[in-house]
Amino acid sequence: MNITPKLTVCIGLILISSLNIYPQKFTIDISSADSLKGDLIIAEAGNKKITVREFIYSYEFGPSFPKKVKNSKDIYLNYLINEKLMAEDGYSRSVDTLPIVKDNLYCMESDLATEELFKDEVMKDVNVSDEEINVAVNKKLVTVELKWLFAPNKDSLLFFTQGISSGIPFDSLFRLQLTDSVFEDQRKWNTDLFNLEQKSNMIAGLIKNQKVGSVSSPVKGPDGWYIFNIVNIWREALPNESELNQLKEKSQEVLQKAKMDSLSDKYVRKIFVDQNPQIIGKTFDLLRTYLAKYEVNPDKSKNWKLDDNLNFLQQQIDSLKKDFYSLTLVEMKDGPYSFKDFIDWLRYREQNVKFKETDFDSFSGSVESYVWRMVRDNSLTKIAFSKGYQNIKSVREQLDWWKDKIVYAVVRDELIGSALLGNTQESFKFENKPLSDEANKKLLHKVLALKQKYKIKINKDILSEIKVGNENDPKTIDVFVVKKGGVFPRPAFPSIDILWQNWQ
Repeated sequence: MNITPKLTVCIGLILISSLNIYPQKFTIDISSADSLKGDLIIAEAGNKKITVREFIYSYEFGPSFPKKVKNSKDIYLNYLINEKLMAEDGYSRSVDTLPIVKDNLYCMESDLATEELFKDEVMKDVNVSDEEINVAVNKKLVTVELKWLFAPNKDSLLFFTQGISSGIPFDSLFRLQLTDSVFEDQRKWNTDLFNLEQKSNMIAGLIKNQKVGSVSSPVKGPDGWYIFNIVNIWREALPNESELNQLKEKSQEVLQKAKMDSLSDKYVRKIFVDQNPQIIGKTFDLLRTYLAKYEVNPDKSKNWKLDDNLNFLQQQIDSLKKDFYSLTLVEMKDGPYSFKDFIDWLRYREQNVKFKETDFDSFSGSVESYVWRMVRDNSLTKIAFSKGYQNIKSVREQLDWWKDKIVYAVVRDELIGSALLGNTQESFKFENKPLSDEANKKLLHKVLALKQKYKIKINKDILSEIKVGNENDPKTIDVFVVKKGGVFPRPAFPSIDILWQNWQ
């Protein structure tokens, strides 16, 4: 039996961002996208129809380069039409039947369906009262300035506690921990009380009712001990009406998210209680060793005896006369998940999965956490599909957009090669990477040929009426909007490819 090397798949096809960051909050007006006007046809490219709704979402969540020049909407629409034409070419050659397209589309469908599931069964119970918002605003007006000492082990903790007990000033001990690699601002925090409570309710509770200048007792953290000093606490001046409204809006968003997270956790915990999933030890040992062998930097894993472990596990598998991909990894009431189920789950999320490589125990813990994540994601998908959320109009509509995008990307990579654009990070980063002259020529000839083959219609009147957030503005900046909390990390909506920037 052959143990396959490092997992690879062209997930760059669907342009998934690998950035593990939450998007910066920004406001766009997409009311016309969700109104009756959203169904109007703004353009046709062959058999593909572009609605006002699709255009607005694509434009607002797309890259900035077409928004910086005159006739922004026309230019953006032209690039979107180019992609629809290339998708048409792909459909004519049955590109949409390729496994890579089907598998990526299934991932998208799973995430869209589970998103609707959460809207119905979790978000409907999220309510934030005016009283809660007012309390939050009052806390946001209280600024807290903290310093802390960090002790990675008991010996360094004893040094700090004895120093404080003997009367050594906190600032003197504070300066002792500063080095060429540890800067003062890494041991200080200036924030408002509401934010402090959201980030660490434990720290907020620890300093509650404490006076300025007081020093806390040691607090055990995941990586060592912390001793806090309250440098200052003060209340900001009362804001004007505009500032107050902004504070209320921000407070409401944070409170809603906290409640959503809490209810989501509760919803998932109930699934786990009902299904009682159990990881099968021998299969997990194989999975862990397999991933360590092929996914971890060899320099870090050279002392983990992976070859010996693999040989031993291979002998066990051979004795069972069974393909290791079919081995049960997780037992559940409604059916098991196999080794292959996890590999399939990982394959389309590999750019977003980061295993800990400090040592074998840390690596093992991170593998286990991803196994539980797979169970969570697949279980939510099963529930969403069993309740028919994949069939609702908004899911089918967005899935059609994504299907066009995926098919376009296959055609694109066939045409100019995946050396630059097949990579996930390069595909979605808003960064101008020039195409080679040969690639540009191929792309141009393809688009021109498709425009001769397929009929194009544009409704200029509808296009002129569409209101967008940034138009003809040289100062427009790129904002990454990534949905990473669902069962499949992805951009919020499909938008035009960054490669068209080479045509500006």
